Amino acid sequence: MLLLAVCVPLGAQTGTQRDSLLQAARSLKQQYKFDAAAQTLSALMDPAHMDAELLGELADCHFLSGDSEDATALYGILTQMAPEHTGYRMRYMTLAYRAKAYPEVVGAGKELLQRDSLLPALTLVGDAFGQLGELDSALCYYRAALRQQPEKPSLIVKTADVLLRQKQYREALALTTEFLEGNPTYVPVRQLQGMTYYLMGQYEQSAQAFQALVDDGDDGYATHYYLGQSYKEIRRPFLAAPELEAAWQKDSSSVALALDIGMEKSKYAHPRETEVLPWFDKAEQLLNESLNQLYYTYKGRGDVYFSMSQWRKALSEYRSAQIYKPGFINTYPRMGYCLEKLGDKKGALQWYQRFLDAAKPGDQWYDYATQAVSDLKAALFMEE
Repeated sequence: MLLLAVCVPLGAQTGTQRDSLLQAARSLKQQYKFDAAAQTLSALMDPAHMDAELLGELADCHFLSGDSEDATALYGILTQMAPEHTGYRMRYMTLAYRAKAYPEVVGAGKELLQRDSLLPALTLVGDAFGQLGELDSALCYYRAALRQQPEKPSLIVKTADVLLRQKQYREALALTTEFLEGNPTYVPVRQLQGMTYYLMGQYEQSAQAFQALVDDGDDGYATHYYLGQSYKEIRRPFLAAPELEAAWQKDSSSVALALDIGMEKSKYAHPRETEVLPWFDKAEQLLNESLNQLYYTYKGRGDVYFSMSQWRKALSEYRSAQIYKPGFINTYPRMGYCLEKLGDKKGALQWYQRFLDAAKPGDQWYDYATQAVSDLKAALFMEE
């Protein structure tokens, strides 16, 4: 709740009293006592007479104290009261971006840029378009920003990233190469250059780029991973496997990575079973874990619909679950029950019987499924 909306003015303030309290609030703000400053400013507020200077100070207090909601609301008001005030609009855009209100960022930014082509505004609007998936627009604003500051590293990274996402590899390579001529040690751009070579299929060059990063101390997942993949593509398994293992040490959640390591080790001149097979075991374990998660996600949704007697929706979720773990039998009787409720006796009989063929006496649903099979067979016999 905004302090502005709930505060009760202490009464009409004279100009001297206003200036004195305003100075006190600013002093508190300089001491990082933002809440106390906000309270002092709120005492000066008169909802009938909006004071842009006081609102600006109050908004700054909320901004500095981390109260994004109140700060955003106040800066929004201030952009209407003082549309020419660049600081208010930029802070509103910043907070709106943090709140993932990307269309609001774009709208406010376009208004600001009509008056002044500010570098931070160009970049922020580009970022917002990027989050919205409008890559052509993001690239347009990044390029406009680069025209103002062509050597700004963060802009190079953002622009190159969009170019790669659009598969404009040659332009990305030209951009990163030109930047690195004057800034040869900047790691994020070096990584993007290596990635560009890799995506272009120039694996020797990508291997050289990523190997240089490793030699210079870059121990990140992406660098080890793409160095390993580059060596894999140029058929150097003795170099590929250690780099892929280094990436695994950073993130051991990828089935594909475990398989890649196992495959590269199997290409050694004299592969050892004890070094190769465990990687395929790891891949199988991860695959099972992933399939289990998908299975129980669909089964869980199915159980919810089942409890609500929405048989058709429950059946659809159970069928989706079976795709990932067809051997798991705990959905079989529920599928049979859903089909029975939907009037499909033959389908219900099939799933009840499949359950009984795999289950043991005493299992949940066993007695019910046994009786259901008997009843359904009798009903189908009478219908023939």
